[in-house]
Amino acid sequence: GITMSQARRDALYQAVLMHAEQTGNIAYIFEDSPYYFIRLGAEGEEYPLPMAANDPAGIVAHAFSASKISFPDNRVGWLHLPMEWEQKDASGNHRKLHAEIAAAVAAGTLIHSSRNLAGFNGQLWNADDMVGLMPASAIQSAIYRKNAALLYTALETGLAQAHPDLFTLSPRPKHGFVFSITMPGLAEKIGIKDDVVLAQRLLDDHGVIVTPMSGFAPPDLAPGALSETIRLAFSAETPERIEEGAERLVRGLKAIYGI
Repeated sequence: GITMSQARRDALYQAVLMHAEQTGNIAYIFEDSPYYFIRLGAEGEEYPLPMAANDPAGIVAHAFSASKISFPDNRVGWLHLPMEWEQKDASGNHRKLHAEIAAAVAAGTLIHSSRNLAGFNGQLWNADDMVGLMPASAIQSAIYRKNAALLYTALETGLAQAHPDLFTLSPRPKHGFVFSITMPGLAEKIGIKDDVVLAQRLLDDHGVIVTPMSGFAPPDLAPGALSETIRLAFSAETPERIEEGAERLVRGLKAIYGI
């Protein structure tokens, strides 16, 4: 998703250009935005543009995926390369970046899925008229937006607002597919070592799955920096299942905390 404001994105673009000019080097930006077309904010809310949409210098490589726009197992992705980027191989021959990337993908996947490509392409058409990515993704966005609101509201009401000293909920997402709950002083307050042990308790005793956040900690963080946080995902599940999962999680955490 888009996690930087338009002003900050524009400033970063200019900073990269300035760095290249000052050092005499060529600088590129790789923009990995698989969920750009999924919008969880208010309907009609304005979002920043991809850097690739405003790239007069031709330095932004842009990648995104269709796996959440259509259905999760539809592994279709795009890579936009505006630059003619070449490099020499061991024999001194020039090899184009486009060809190198295509070869790398082919080596990893053997052959692309014509069925997936055709299936996704079919979603972009209404009879003989091209609908386009944004209208097609708006349908999925409405489903994700509702599910995110159901899950977030249940956890906000049942945990974060009712017991702010025990549970801290991350900001309500406008994009992406996850948010988190942090439990300050987890070990001291209830004697549970970390988020991994807590996740196991929730699964074993209350039949609900969460993801320990400690596994997502970058290497420069102090050990255990995210060990009091669990990560939650919402998807194209039915509202009834979302509500059931939220109810199990709230009930489970309250039982573990004895409240």
